[in-house]
Amino acid sequence: MKYRDVIATLQAHYDAGESRAVARLLLEKAFSLSWADVLARALEDFGADQEHKLQTLLGRLVEGEPVQYVLGEAEFRGRSFRVAPGVL
Repeated sequence: MKYRDVIATLQAHYDAGESRAVARLLLEKAFSLSWADVLARALEDFGADQEHKLQTLLGRLVEGEPVQYVLGEAEFRGRSFRVAPGVL
């Protein structure tokens, strides 16, 4: 999968700017990819397990689940908190 495919999938639920922000957050937190990694096309080197995980997470986002629930964490005032449904 390519970065533009991730963006296109998210644009079914988010506007263009928010799609890019959510994609970057998802790739950074769930896969430990920096923006430089994304630009170097690291997504294209994903194995089957990583690809499946990405598809699963994208599916949850498209269904309307908040990105904080999908990632299991949210930042507030520079601190990271674990979150689950019912917290936000």
